[in-house]
Order: sequence, then C-alpha cells, then structure tokens
Amino acid sequence: MHFVGLFVTASMALTAAAVPVPAPTNPAPPCASTTIKQGQSTAFGWQLVGTSSSASSLDETCGKIANDQASKWGEIGLSLERLQTPVCNAINPKASDALPRVVTANTNTVKTLFENAFSAGDSETYGYLCENLRYEQVSGFSLNDMLIINATCNLSTEEISPKPFESADGAEPDEAAVAAYNDAQSKLYAYLYAAQATSSEQLSDLCQASKSKKNRQNYRDLFFDADCVSQTICSIQEPLSVEDGKEQIKKYTSVSFANVLVHSSNAEGYKQKLCEKLDVQRLEAAGVDGELVRNMACDA
Repeated sequence: MHFVGLFVTASMALTAAAVPVPAPTNPAPPCASTTIKQGQSTAFGWQLVGTSSSASSLDETCGKIANDQASKWGEIGLSLERLQTPVCNAINPKASDALPRVVTANTNTVKTLFENAFSAGDSETYGYLCENLRYEQVSGFSLNDMLIINATCNLSTEEISPKPFESADGAEPDEAAVAAYNDAQSKLYAYLYAAQATSSEQLSDLCQASKSKKNRQNYRDLFFDADCVSQTICSIQEPLSVEDGKEQIKKYTSVSFANVLVHSSNAEGYKQKLCEKLDVQRLEAAGVDGELVRNMACDA
C-alpha cells in the first residue's frame, strides 16, 4: 500500500508539473495618441490647480469631474482620470507648485511627438537629431531638454552626449519661437478651459473671471500670455461643439510642437533635414496636423 501511495503521489506531481503555466506578459505600451492625450490631460489638470482662485473652487471642479458633470472634457478627448488626479489631490493650489508638474507633462507630450515625427526605424535621422538638437534651445520652451534629446539618441545608434557646460555657438533660445509657443499654449489652455461651459452665460462668467488680477498673475506664473488667455476665452460666444473642441486641441498642439521642433537647433541645414524627413502620416496617427508641422519646417 505504501508503494501504491507513493506511485499515486508521484504521478500526481508529474501531472501537475506537466500543466503549462502561462508565460508572464507585459502589457503593450499605449499608442502615441493615447500617451499624448494622457500628458495633455495631466498638464491641464495641473493648470487648473495653478489657476484656481481658491481651494473651494478647486473642490467644486473636482466634484464635477468625479460626478461626470465635466463630461465635455472627456468628449473632446481628455482623460477625466488624469484630470482628476491633480485637481482632487491638490492641498494648497498655487501656480508655483503646479508649474513643475506642467513642465513634466508637457515634456512627455513633446518627447512622444519627437519619437513619432519620423519614420519608425529611421535611426539615421534620429542620430542627426541626437547630435544637433541644442540643450539651450529646447529648454527655452520650458521643457526638460535632457529627456527630449536623450529620447532621440535612444532611437539612433549615436551615444548620448553629456550636456555641455557652455552652449554651442549661437545656440540661444529663439525668442520669437518661444513667444509663438507660449501663444499656442495659452490658446490651447483657453479653449480647454472654455470647453466646460454649456451656455453663453457660463462663457460670459469665465470671460469675466479670466480678467481678474489674481487669474492674470496665475496665467503669467504658468508662462501663459495673460492677455491671450483672456482674449481667447472672451472671443468664444457659444459653447464649443465636440468637433470644434477637438479641432482646436489638434491645431494648437500642432503649432506648439512645430515651434519646438523647428527652433531647437541652429545647425546648418537642420530645417531642410526636417522638411525632407518628417513623416506626416505618423504625426497624424499621433494626433497632430502632420501637414502643418511639415509646412512650418519647410517654410522656416
């Protein structure tokens, strides 16, 4: 009996060992358009924190998002979950505290667009960017220069060069391009903020609030053009449709990225290289206007 018991036990052990165990799988990374929408949602969430007039008004916004009363933001493509995280967890809303989080989120968005601006596997072009993007010019847009440049190097065969102690000859931020970027970012924020309105009366209230001294200072602290934000909000007379909201997001995201891309290097032939190598279809798949980006590069 003991031998029979041992035999049965051993057989069961072998049978159990023979059962295939599913191999661990890693979830596929989100597509570029999803990553960009997540980044924009996080940035806008922190911008709401930084421009909030008080903790109580932020609590009200949190409640609207949590109770799906801010569904318009979701309808135009933002992630309500990503919005809710900063809005509902900020203890003492201040623009100075929100700004670093906005910079991080915007950097991730721009980084993803750099990674999807050229043909997949085009290591030659990414190597060119790795060698010729200028830290000083990228950082002029209030972005993490190392993260963006390293991303291009990782898609090439080039080694990542350490950040130089001194700038390359003439590699200074392009003030006109930075101003154009800030203008586009200001309009993007204004349209996103105005998208919550469901009536002309609510839009009028948002317009008046945008003119307050406190809000204007908050806009400036987040590197927005305060006049541009207010003028854009006040120019919207009727609640935005879903399609119009999506169109404005795409437009000003595209203009923002194009300014960074085109004006992040002073290398001779850089803009011509972009004009020749940009992949319009990949940019469109990532959620931006590929033709607009290429035209800005070719016309620069």
